Amino acid sequence: SKKYILKLKTEIENLNVSCNLVSGDADEDFTILSTAKCYIAGYRGFGWLSASINPNEVIWDIQKPPEFPWLMNRAWINQLIEGYEFRK
Repeated sequence: SKKYILKLKTEIENLNVSCNLVSGDADEDFTILSTAKCYIAGYRGFGWLSASINPNEVIWDIQKPPEFPWLMNRAWINQLIEGYEFRK
């Protein structure tokens, strides 16, 4: 949600890191995320897919080790771990 994004932007700026919000239509947003120089990936479909094809620095989980809430779903575990290990 926009409220969440603004809160996240504030938290990033509190770390003395500049943060700009860039958004267009879904295709433009996907392209921006897929080519970002440094990208902290989300754990939902749109973020996960764009991070999976991003050739630059992708931070899959800032918690280290990853604690994705959806790892509890056994059907996804192997696929997610393979993607994480591939990008790591």
